[in-house]
Amino acid sequence: MRFSDLGINNNELSNAAESEGFTPLEAGWYYTKITGCEPKETKSGTGMYLHMTYLVTGPKNAGRNIFENINIKNASDKAERIGKAQLYHLEDALGLLGVDNPDTNDLVGRAVEVRVALDPGKGEYGPSNSVKEYRAMANAPASAMPAAAAAAQGTASAPAKKRPWA
Repeated sequence: MRFSDLGINNNELSNAAESEGFTPLEAGWYYTKITGCEPKETKSGTGMYLHMTYLVTGPKNAGRNIFENINIKNASDKAERIGKAQLYHLEDALGLLGVDNPDTNDLVGRAVEVRVALDPGKGEYGPSNSVKEYRAMANAPASAMPAAAAAAQGTASAPAKKRPWA
């Protein structure tokens, strides 16, 4: 079937696409649910990272995604150390530090509050977001925390874990 038969005009599509450009989130704390934790190989093939996806659940920008790559194996000792510190603080906020040999699937579906920074654009790339801190969502309003995640995490609160380089 032709698009015109469906009432679709290609000129309207290009106008819609131009208005849908990526706009990073404002810097600040966001209630999120982890919807993805995918191990990936680096482009060079010499390392591994976790590609994280956080779905914002509120109180503002609900439905938006935040992405983060956490280095777990890298040719640069510094990059690997930073990545492992990130994973430590994320697991701490999720209450997973006491879990023996956790799996990437243990992170998916859990709620965590993340502090996002607004990074300036570089070269051909515009501004973007980066995750700077994590903290447990025990004090979040019930509407911001998915019910299953709230039950899984209990009610204990944890202080924010500040990254030494942030």
